[in-house]
Amino acid sequence: MSEPGEYDEPPTPRTGLLVGLAVAWLAAILWTAHASIAVSGAGVGLINAAIALPNVVSACLLAGGAVGLTAAARLGDRSPGALIGAGAVGGLVVGALAAAYTLLNWGVGGPVTALAVMFAVAGVLGGVLAAALPRAVAVAGLLATLAVFVIWLGSNFAKESFVGLFSPAEAQSANGYFLALVALVGAIAAGLLAFWHLRRSARLGAGVPARWPVYLAAGLLPGAILLLAEAITRIGGARLVALAAAGSEIDRYRFADAAGSRLNHALVVLFLGGITAMIAFGRTLPRRQPQADQADQADRADRADRADRADERDQEDADDEAEPENQPVSRSSSDTSYHSSS
Repeated sequence: MSEPGEYDEPPTPRTGLLVGLAVAWLAAILWTAHASIAVSGAGVGLINAAIALPNVVSACLLAGGAVGLTAAARLGDRSPGALIGAGAVGGLVVGALAAAYTLLNWGVGGPVTALAVMFAVAGVLGGVLAAALPRAVAVAGLLATLAVFVIWLGSNFAKESFVGLFSPAEAQSANGYFLALVALVGAIAAGLLAFWHLRRSARLGAGVPARWPVYLAAGLLPGAILLLAEAITRIGGARLVALAAAGSEIDRYRFADAAGSRLNHALVVLFLGGITAMIAFGRTLPRRQPQADQADQADRADRADRADRADERDQEDADDEAEPENQPVSRSSSDTSYHSSS
């Protein structure tokens, strides 16, 4: 039995939809990356592979987290080590499939093998991260992460129209404005979706405690996944990016600018997503009476109590003064009646 306020999660949470969406997203990203490389030449294909690398890594983290979470949930109430181990195995399955697809379509050897290993590692890390978190928090955070990815995908179709509203001289600034707008929209959507899922889970009796750190953690997870994907890309894909950018100074600037944009996007989603989820939770709490009003009420109650006690003391004093006056009167009346009888 769990204590009040702790998690009381079902042994088999409904994560099937999340797994299906996450795996479908990974498959779509892998297919898109392969298609962009296949239709281009050797040099351009290398550049396209380097450009698609962060998207594949983040998709592996998401799918690995969803499958790893489901694998850990199948174990029920076990030790944290067993749950994390199950999450790692589930994430490894996803990462191994992504690695196998990469080796079969891109060839074996050189930087491609390093990419395959990196995808496998990303899947394992995603599974471990999801299994280490409370299940309701992990599910809410992964759903919010998927929402960020979908918004990013939709922004690719609207980018040209947005930049076209500005003059050619302002195109670079317009691109920066658009990226900032996408990051803001994605972060707010992630925070609200994480809050909504946790709120819904609490109403369905999933044992989600009404505490702000729970909602903050779910809102922070999408940004954490993006930052982890960026770290894996920079460490594991450094060789591929160096090869792709070796052709010209323009390519080196292009990759450096893209890396900076991804980092800024991840930081915005991290902080704003967590703050949005926390503020949305705070709006549902009952409003407390202002401290000034509480102090004023306490002061009025204290004064009323002192007034009542003063009235009681005055009444007691009045009763004490009345008793000596009544006793002599009674004695004089008795004396008068005695003399009259005589």
